[in-house]
Amino acid sequence: MADPTPSGPLACVPSPYPNFSFKQRTYAKFTFSLGNNFEGFVVFSPPLAIVKGTPCAIANSPTFNLNVITLNDPNNVVATSNSNFNESAIGQGVNDIGVRVVGALMRIRYIGTELNRSGTATCIQDPTHASIQGRNQSELDSEIESRSVYIGKDWINIPYCPKTVNEYQFLTNNIPNTSKYPNIAAAVPYWYIGAWLSCSTQSKFEVECWCVGEVTGAPVTGQTLSHADPTALSAVVTAGSALVPHTASLPAMQENMLERASRYIATSTSYVTSAKKLGASALKFGEAFFGDSAPAMLEAFAAI
Repeated sequence: MADPTPSGPLACVPSPYPNFSFKQRTYAKFTFSLGNNFEGFVVFSPPLAIVKGTPCAIANSPTFNLNVITLNDPNNVVATSNSNFNESAIGQGVNDIGVRVVGALMRIRYIGTELNRSGTATCIQDPTHASIQGRNQSELDSEIESRSVYIGKDWINIPYCPKTVNEYQFLTNNIPNTSKYPNIAAAVPYWYIGAWLSCSTQSKFEVECWCVGEVTGAPVTGQTLSHADPTALSAVVTAGSALVPHTASLPAMQENMLERASRYIATSTSYVTSAKKLGASALKFGEAFFGDSAPAMLEAFAAI
């Protein structure tokens, strides 16, 4: 959940054990206009932003006139990331690659005249990372993690946060066709970040989709050692659990995350400190009864 924009680091997911991976920052940028009913949508798939070869972001076309997110419309505006790795290379073979998301963000903003600025954006990261294909504005708004934001000149940020244990692992299964445009099904776990936009005119918007990811595998060059720290991983999960769409600056969001993470690490550290004090007390107790042989006896007990 590091800042995936150029102002952030090329980070990695803290792992329980060391591993090598290539860290990369990818992006997709585009503009689109609302449909002729003055409504529209834009949806982002972070896993597909780590690779290229299939769209990772989809927005409605100017002729859109429906009231549900329709990702498979052949007239949609689609964007592919600038990744160096092909989506077709994901797999479990000797020459295949594995990928995982470290941090991702979709941000949108109105780029029309101030005179025509109006309306709201209902923004969401699905709480279970299910696809939002086929949903309407009311369904998005009913989710606890959705937010309705007034449309303005400021960026509306919709950040990524992992939701399942599998998302901390490298994706090594081939991405099915039902997760790719124009065959996206409603139940696939890829298209889960998005927004429904409703205005009083056929407003135009700018979109940026950023992603920092890790890539591993025999054909991947430039791999470096990733950070190994299971406590830090738990802190990341705790800090990111409250991430919701917002218009605050990214530094402000990161400051809030760091505060939450530091509280978790402080608690974890206090447990370790207490354990050390308990061990020292046990050693003193043993020395009082058994003399110099106490350390050896404690080691023998620990080995049982």
